[in-house]
Amino acid sequence: MLLWAACGQNPAPQTEAAASTELATADYSLTTLQVKTAGVVWGNPGMDNVLSTYGTVLTGELTVHPEHMAVVTPLGEGVLVKWHIARNQMVQKGAVLATVRHPELLNAQQDYLETQAKMSFLQAEYDRYRVLKEADAGALKLFQQADAEQRTAQTRLAALEARLRLYSIDPAQLNTTNLNAEMRLRAPVSGVVIDIMASPGTFLSPGQPLCTISDRSQMHADFWLYEKDRHAIKLKQAVLVQMAGEAAINGSVVGIDPVVDPNQHAIRVHVQGAWPAHWPQGAYVTAQLESSTAPQNAMLLPDEAVMQQDEGHFIFVYVRADSASVVFEKIPVLVQRNTKGQLLVVPQLALPAGALPVLKGAYYIAANAAGVTIEE
Repeated sequence: MLLWAACGQNPAPQTEAAASTELATADYSLTTLQVKTAGVVWGNPGMDNVLSTYGTVLTGELTVHPEHMAVVTPLGEGVLVKWHIARNQMVQKGAVLATVRHPELLNAQQDYLETQAKMSFLQAEYDRYRVLKEADAGALKLFQQADAEQRTAQTRLAALEARLRLYSIDPAQLNTTNLNAEMRLRAPVSGVVIDIMASPGTFLSPGQPLCTISDRSQMHADFWLYEKDRHAIKLKQAVLVQMAGEAAINGSVVGIDPVVDPNQHAIRVHVQGAWPAHWPQGAYVTAQLESSTAPQNAMLLPDEAVMQQDEGHFIFVYVRADSASVVFEKIPVLVQRNTKGQLLVVPQLALPAGALPVLKGAYYIAANAAGVTIEE
């Protein structure tokens, strides 16, 4: 009976031991020659791709808003004489863009010089009648008339000076020997000339667009977010922005419009990033909002890195190496998602310190562990 009682208590501890070792790991050693022959590769898969796999995908374009662009126009009628710039050229604020011939410029300069010449006479008349008025010589009316004429001339002169400055003419340097019917249009902002809309010899009307300058330093990405996904985004949130065929660029949400666009029926999201110089304004881009829902230890691995057996899925991780051998460890994983030939897996056990997942050659390690070896 004592023997029976003792035997009856044995199964329970055995069951617990089996449960505790159900996810146990095992070490597998390969020679350095085997690793080289099989092309076994391990490395850090990173977390960026994992976060983007979980995140919301948005579509949009690279844009520069109107407040960071300038359309250059002539102030009056004239003829375009010459361009000093070319399309796609970078220009600085104040740089000369074009020369335009304005016949009315001569009239403005003539009026200014004639009015300026009258000022000394009007001042003398004002002073003379002021003296007579003070002497009570009955010259009050003449004094008032001289005062009004002087004030009118001063106002006209100031207006003509302002007008000449609009045409980039310095009134202080103007005289009868340097009258000019041509003016130079200058860049109001720094940026890239993205469009030229007139050819030399074109007769221009006031306000006619001549060229457009875009400040690429202010270029950002505009994306459209549907109302149902509004909860998935917030200011300063990290974003991965990608143009077709290009590597993804890290960006950050800098603005979210408070209204729904009536045409897109979506909310505009503004993302800023260090865009490559060759990314063109207006290019179609996609964005993936990084999400905090991804497990901390999740990994995105190629299909060939994940093995399957009756008990489930597992991967191999590199543990250590010396001059003669390399040691790998088998780690059970849960497969959560299959995305474009990659598997999103979550290890079921903590990885050893410094361990790196095997990205290529896992099948060879598994075959070697099963007793199938390759001759060295």
